[in-house]
Amino acid sequence: MAPVVKPCEICAAPMVLPPSVASRRRTCSRSCQARLLSAERRGSGNPNYRRGPAEWRCAFCGRPFADRYYVARRKYCCRDCQRLDRMDCRRTEARALRRGRTRESASEGGEPAC
Repeated sequence: MAPVVKPCEICAAPMVLPPSVASRRRTCSRSCQARLLSAERRGSGNPNYRRGPAEWRCAFCGRPFADRYYVARRKYCCRDCQRLDRMDCRRTEARALRRGRTRESASEGGEPAC
């Protein structure tokens, strides 16, 4: 059988191949093969890909923040929100401030002041 001439997918150099290999061979050299695999295995093409960043909402202040999918899901956007949400006195005060009330007016509205 006659050899098959096929271009390299990376550098477009002509490759002269036997017909038995022509359907499987895509590159002319190992360096071109490395470049091809590097391009194919980026992002979702990588077998170890674990999705990109996701957008979550803070459990305390409601602001959106980005985090990775494969990390245990964070509830808070920052340590300040975490600390404020975990401490009862600070939680009451911060909620009152978010609503536009002062600490004294929050205690009058039925919420205990610290």
